[in-house]
Amino acid sequence: MMSYAHNKTCLKGFSLIEILAVIAIISLLSSIAVVNVSSRAGLAKDAAVKNNLSIIRGAVSRYYLENGKFPGSISAMEGAQLKNAHLKWNAANASGEIGYDAENGTVFLRGINGSAPMGVDLKGVSYEKY
Repeated sequence: MMSYAHNKTCLKGFSLIEILAVIAIISLLSSIAVVNVSSRAGLAKDAAVKNNLSIIRGAVSRYYLENGKFPGSISAMEGAQLKNAHLKWNAANASGEIGYDAENGTVFLRGINGSAPMGVDLKGVSYEKY
């Protein structure tokens, strides 16, 4: 016949300290993941602004090649040329409108109040240089 000893060495399970240590490690890893995801979202916003500017600048160039002059405004171009480009921008650290100079066909970013855009993207490049 087998006898069962009821001492602490035979008890199985996790102690409270072990469980708290595991919860602390999981919390630390989760916070690192959240920071990485949020910075990636900002990088994606900055990339979207650059892509949108590229689309509009390409449309202005195509308009110039086809008509021999720059369009009077961005909205004067056909929708197919713009490929669903947006005339407002929202980057990681600033937002505003797309500006356009009809004399030389320059497309640029403007701040919300119409001035030069303030701030820098997540890579440290000024939005004025976009």
